[in-house]
Parts: sequence; structure tokens; C-alpha cells
Amino acid sequence: MTTLSIELRGRPVRNLFQEAPAGAGSALILPGAYYSSQAPGLYFLRESLLRAGFDVLAIDYHYFLSGQSFSEASRAEAEEEAEAAYLHLAERARQLERTRGGRLLIAGKSFGSIVALKLALAHRTGSPTALVLLTPIEARLAAMLANAREGAARSWDLFAVRCGADEARDDAAWAQVVPAFARVAEVILERTTHGMDSLDGPRASLQGLVDMCAGLERWLSGD
Repeated sequence: MTTLSIELRGRPVRNLFQEAPAGAGSALILPGAYYSSQAPGLYFLRESLLRAGFDVLAIDYHYFLSGQSFSEASRAEAEEEAEAAYLHLAERARQLERTRGGRLLIAGKSFGSIVALKLALAHRTGSPTALVLLTPIEARLAAMLANAREGAARSWDLFAVRCGADEARDDAAWAQVVPAFARVAEVILERTTHGMDSLDGPRASLQGLVDMCAGLERWLSGD
């Protein structure tokens, strides 16, 4: 594992990068507002993507690492950091296309799901895009897609992990999100919170992550 030289206004964007032996594609991982890229959900996600042959770039936001609060200013800065990382990864993928190929995947947890969709919509004329969204902010995603150009996401694939043990899941909003994508798969963890902790304890939490990985690997293989 290493880091890439990514900067935003002269300051490095904190990241970890790992190249997979196979060339399935490249993946950017965007954490939640207070959820590290090394927290269990995203750690397991990274390992599954590497296993599937994706090079993985995971970032952490400056405000989170420096102990600042999540505010409008820190949110905007986090989105800029995510875009800088995306552009760096997309350019690297283009340079390696002949030798490694594959697709460009954007993954996000919670707040990161919003940033992931925003990036995909902003750069939809670039590399083929797939989204992996953990505990997505469903109402916000539905609103973003409603305001986007018609058919903007129609060629993209979507995999989601939705948790049902608190009020974060919004089935009505999700029903508006699903038709916007070409192919959708989801894993629903009914007794797991938005933080991806099971109400049934640590073993059940671990089983939820295993179920997430199994679903993701099936989706990536086209099953």
C-alpha cells in the first residue's frame, strides 16, 4: 500500500492507494462525514474490490483528520478533495487503459454517497462509471437525480448496502433512485444501523460485512 501525490491548493489530499494484480479497473472510496476510510465497512469494501481486481484509492477528508466539525465550509472542502482524487485516478486510469483497462468505480459511505453521485454526474462524459453506495442518503440522491439531465445515469451500474435498524433508510426515495440506473443490486441489513453496527452484537456486525462482500462480489462478476 502506498500514497499518490494528490494536492488541493498546495495541501496534500490524504490517501492510501493499492494496486491489484489483475486489471478489472480503478475504484475511488469516499468516507462518510465521521466515518474513516479505514472503518470496518470501507475496509471490507476495499478488500473486496482488490480481490475483484480493482486498483483502490481511498481518501480521508482534511477536516476529519484535523478534528474539525462537519460544516458547510468543511463539506465544500471535502467535495473538492474528492474531485481532486477522482481526477487524479481517472487520469491514471486513462494512461494505463491499454495495459490494465477496466471500468472506473466510485464508492461512497453516507455523505460519501452524495459526493460519489455528484462526481459521477459532473464527469459523466468520462470513463464508464459504476457506483457502490454504503448507507446512502437516499432522499438526497433522489433529488439530485431528479434535477439531473434525463437519462444521466442510465448507463451506470449501482450496488448499495442499505441498513434498516434506524430511520436513515427511505424506501420511497430509494424507489425513485433505482429506475435511473441500468443495473441495480442491493444488500439490505435489517438489524444494522447507519453506522453499520448490528443490534445483535459484534458477531452479527461481522456477518453483515461478510454478506456485503458476497453481494458486491456477485455484482462485480455480473451475477
